[in-house]
Amino acid sequence: MRKAAINAGLVDQAGERRVRFVTEAEAAVLYAADSGSVEDRLVDGGHLILCDCGGGTVDITSVLPQFCLFSYHDLFAASVCGGTEWDDEDRLQRVVNHFDRNAKKKFAEGDTVCYVQLDGHRTTPNLGITRGRLKITGEEMESFFFAAPLQQIKESLEIAFENGGRLADKVILVGGLASSPYMFSKFVAWGKEFGISVNRPDGPTTKAVANGALAWHLDSSFADRQVPLWKEGRKEMYGISIRRPFDATNPVHCEKGRQNGKPYIHGVWSSIVKKSIQNEKNEMSKEFARPFQFEMTADTMNFVREVTIYAYRRLVPPSLLTFPGKQTLVPGYDAVCTVKADLQYCYHATPYKTTSTGVKLKNVDVGNSSRLSH
Repeated sequence: MRKAAINAGLVDQAGERRVRFVTEAEAAVLYAADSGSVEDRLVDGGHLILCDCGGGTVDITSVLPQFCLFSYHDLFAASVCGGTEWDDEDRLQRVVNHFDRNAKKKFAEGDTVCYVQLDGHRTTPNLGITRGRLKITGEEMESFFFAAPLQQIKESLEIAFENGGRLADKVILVGGLASSPYMFSKFVAWGKEFGISVNRPDGPTTKAVANGALAWHLDSSFADRQVPLWKEGRKEMYGISIRRPFDATNPVHCEKGRQNGKPYIHGVWSSIVKKSIQNEKNEMSKEFARPFQFEMTADTMNFVREVTIYAYRRLVPPSLLTFPGKQTLVPGYDAVCTVKADLQYCYHATPYKTTSTGVKLKNVDVGNSSRLSH
């Protein structure tokens, strides 16, 4: 590529080192960070997926769906429009441009109808044309222009998500389709299913790569402030699932499907080994312990209890391990092992307590300890 720049006369042979390269993904993320809307989400050790969805192609690492809205325009125009008033390339291009700038970009979820300006003021009811405006229903917009690319982009994102070890917890959208309110709302809904936040730059998304590349070149301090998008190695944190009293002021506790009328919320994350602990030689012999309790009734006969140890492999763990109303683990959480213990001795050494309803219980104190190893 340096030789191509020299052959094109951009630089001479002596100045070839002035030609520098930046990946499209890095440039787009820099532009998104400079826009101010996603900078706080780009943190050391984090993982993300960059989705550059343009008008005809989508770039998610090396994923490139082949859907292109206007790729068959010439063939269609020749076979259908020949000999009609629409057998005019300039006229068709004006209609396409109007659709691209207005209906396509402004269409949002819930819109029932869109209009595309045609030349003239003709009314053709059977074609949905009134005074030179073509009516397109919301269902037609979804099926004709959004359903196919949306499904392909979702599938590509899921592939990138799985290939990355399910570590990504954020998606940054750039490109022409990212500016569509409809597409953005659908991506946000998709992200909630996977526990992934979806965002886009505050500024224009169409030229994110070009603007980001210029910023990368012009910013002399970039080396001191660039975001480490990919980091070798990873640190996990380990913990267990516990229950906590229901808190009506906690929005997570109040999510639909969380509260079942009982005074406790189950599936709450409790860490034993935090991510800040370094897995170094002087830590190899250290045990990390966390006390917790089992609530056991007076008529308990089976004293064997099991605890599942979970690893969280992303940056900041959600407070609950599962999705609302489901048993599915939030991405980033993995079950590592199960610890089983007979608590009969502990049970008999624990005094009873009586609840306000007269039920006799024992809160058996136990501990869970872990030791790091290579």
